[in-house]
Amino acid sequence: MSLTYVEASILAAWALEKIDPKHTRADKIIDDITSGKIDAITSTLAVMEVIDSIRRRVSEKTKWMGDPSSVDMAPVKQEIERLINDFLDGLTALAIQKRMIWIDPESPVKKHFQDAQDVLLATFGSFHSDFKDFQNCYAYRGVGQYDVQHALIAQSLSANELLTFDKGFRDLASNPKFSGFSFIVK
Repeated sequence: MSLTYVEASILAAWALEKIDPKHTRADKIIDDITSGKIDAITSTLAVMEVIDSIRRRVSEKTKWMGDPSSVDMAPVKQEIERLINDFLDGLTALAIQKRMIWIDPESPVKKHFQDAQDVLLATFGSFHSDFKDFQNCYAYRGVGQYDVQHALIAQSLSANELLTFDKGFRDLASNPKFSGFSFIVK
């Protein structure tokens, strides 16, 4: 069985049950991990990215009324804390049950960042028409620096594939650094 690195977009959709439209698909993936159909691994980078996503997306989805300085933030903070705790509890349970490995590579940070920089410089996304405003008519889409770090971490942890919802990872499939490595975009 292949060792599959579960990237942050899957975990964020799983954690953001009422907010993320991909939650049902993420839930199915977690069910496959729980049942042993997927041999899963993830990293602290993915976990921290999910925590950041929870904080940002819950705040953005909150219906604000009036002057921001007069808004009671306590309910929003409580919801963020609840979702983060539920996510960490769920991930910890998967790790305790030996259904998902939560580990980090032992390579020096400086080497890791140099490798990430090398891949970013060799990988270019694409331009698309975007008429959000009158000054910019193109938007850049492509793999981001966190994506490259996830791919490098997955590879260094001996994963054979990376599972994600993020289409930007497709840009890495043609990079020689990832020869023989699979990017599965669900």
